[in-house]
Amino acid sequence: MASPLYSYVADMLEIESQVEEALDQVSDLVGNRAEVSDAIGKLRTMAKGQRDKLEERFKSITDGDFQAGESKNSTPTTVSGPADKGARPSTSTALQEIYVAFSRAAFGYGLLHTRAHRFFDGTPEGSTGDIAQQHSQAYTEAAQAIFEMAPDIAIRELDQKGQPCICKCPSCSLGICVCWHTHMDDQPGAPDDRGIRIRTPKPESEAQRIGLRDGDVVLTVAGKIIESYQDVNQELNKHESGDEVTFQIKRKGGASFEVTATRP
Repeated sequence: MASPLYSYVADMLEIESQVEEALDQVSDLVGNRAEVSDAIGKLRTMAKGQRDKLEERFKSITDGDFQAGESKNSTPTTVSGPADKGARPSTSTALQEIYVAFSRAAFGYGLLHTRAHRFFDGTPEGSTGDIAQQHSQAYTEAAQAIFEMAPDIAIRELDQKGQPCICKCPSCSLGICVCWHTHMDDQPGAPDDRGIRIRTPKPESEAQRIGLRDGDVVLTVAGKIIESYQDVNQELNKHESGDEVTFQIKRKGGASFEVTATRP
């Protein structure tokens, strides 16, 4: 006799298949962006592994004859594009669709976890509830990973459209434009968790004049250790226009060095 969880697990298998399909579409769209492509590749591997694991569990609580598409309760997840016919969705649009798909999967697994406990299949390792809890957490973390890509992707797309930063905060006035990242100050700005990473300085800016580059990591400003993006503006705010401010910079593959900029 099939478990009363049959239809609920079937729904999640359908959602898993839709997530994989959406990831395949996005992979085609962002293939020329190495950092995004690598991240999507890892997420595809994760999604496939989770679907395979859930499918094995499904077979153990049914007669095993389920085929993808059998569930009628799921809404297909597809990557929608711009209204223009033939236009390819932007990277940000594609990632937004994936974020929605991951959030939906995380919520769906949350429901399945509760239902599994209701039907006494939620405690042992490998049970439906155990799998649902693991997968819900994995999709929550995956959605967060997509969210963390958002600022950098948005800035790149604005740069490509020729829409420059016109913010007048201290960092943007200097040309290093880090204020857009301050809403994510709890995230590390550099691979080794020291300092914050900057993008290509604005043309004809003070940051460009002193030789800063895309990917440089700001370790200190005026001797203060930088631990967040907000630290940069807070330290620059202590200086008047025309003051000289020293930055300690770490460049990929090299030792750290100091440069001095004039506060605009």
